Amino acid sequence: MAMVSTFLSQSLFKDFRIAAGRSGLHNDVHSTGYFEWEEDLDIVKNFPRGEFVVTTLYAAKDDAAFANRCLKLLINNHVAAIAIKDLYYDDLSDDIKNYADQHHVPILFFSNLYIDDIIVAIRNELSDNLHTTLSNSIFQALIFDRNQNALEKESLLRKINSFFYSDTVLAAYISKKSDTTAISPAAMSDYNKIMEELRDVIPLQLNDTAFVHSFAAYKRGMFLISTCNTINDAVVEAFQDEMRSKFFTQEIFDGYQVGIGNPIHGFADISSLLLEAIFANTSCTLEEDRFAKFADIGIDALLFAHCYTPYYDKYYGEILDALSSTESGSSALIDTLLHYVYYGGNIEKTANAMFQHKNTIRYRINKISTLLHIDNDIKLNSTLYLFSRLHYGRKYLQVFYAE
Repeated sequence: MAMVSTFLSQSLFKDFRIAAGRSGLHNDVHSTGYFEWEEDLDIVKNFPRGEFVVTTLYAAKDDAAFANRCLKLLINNHVAAIAIKDLYYDDLSDDIKNYADQHHVPILFFSNLYIDDIIVAIRNELSDNLHTTLSNSIFQALIFDRNQNALEKESLLRKINSFFYSDTVLAAYISKKSDTTAISPAAMSDYNKIMEELRDVIPLQLNDTAFVHSFAAYKRGMFLISTCNTINDAVVEAFQDEMRSKFFTQEIFDGYQVGIGNPIHGFADISSLLLEAIFANTSCTLEEDRFAKFADIGIDALLFAHCYTPYYDKYYGEILDALSSTESGSSALIDTLLHYVYYGGNIEKTANAMFQHKNTIRYRINKISTLLHIDNDIKLNSTLYLFSRLHYGRKYLQVFYAE
């Protein structure tokens, strides 16, 4: 979804001046409209949340108090931004500036552009799906193009939001378990709701530290990229704790998994950060948890980072081939293996879940042991666990490694 900063990064908007509400530059833009003559009730009805409003304030050109009232009504509607052509006003009262700052609505001034050109440019951007396509291509390059230096990575990431801080960068990857290859059309509106709700409550300031955030779609979910203007690890940890306790636990996240990467300083390690968030997301998806930090996912960190390398691919394939070497029953063996691992090696629970006799489960596990040429329980159980994590992990990670 396009943000105010998306447009300000474009050449057409390069001479726009930010008068107030800088903390709202990450606001999502849903539509655009021209405000010129409307009064109180018309403003409330005609300029919805997320609108990029363009105006000359012609109707209030001789009445500064009326201009202030109109601007406050627009701000109260949670418009994305207000752009004023400086024909009649080239500055604002401190009262309006403070009001815009408090409500995170940018107020911008511009001079040498036609209003129609601005509205057409915004509508063209909003009617095009390239923003999602663009974010996918940006993240794909950031994660998998190993030839980029730190400056090139920073330049790419700033195409998502040119106002990102470089001191500390954090990333969360958010997805639904049901979406294994891409965000389903039915789920897209739900992701938009998450973005809209979090945008209004996610911290933009913590103590004396300022934060800038952006949501961007990638493959089967979306990233929340957060940056701040400090390298103080205690502040960063406090922010992550607040996000987990106050935001990711909200009802709107029911059915979603959130994976968090280890924070980085600067942009040089952005590829690792993004992958860590994806791996943590995959791990908590398999565990059916809502939230996981990369630092806490144990052996999954190693498995997921290598699950599509030739060696791990060969390892996984050899076990599949071995269990498929019998003329019949290979699917039953694999199904039993996966249930057995899920229930922690408990024969009785596995049998109950599969509606089989306990002796049938024991027979199948023994057969798996024979086919894999493993003659001790520790090695067998570790092999079955590794295979299970690879089997399920690959289901959710394949989309990232497909290109």
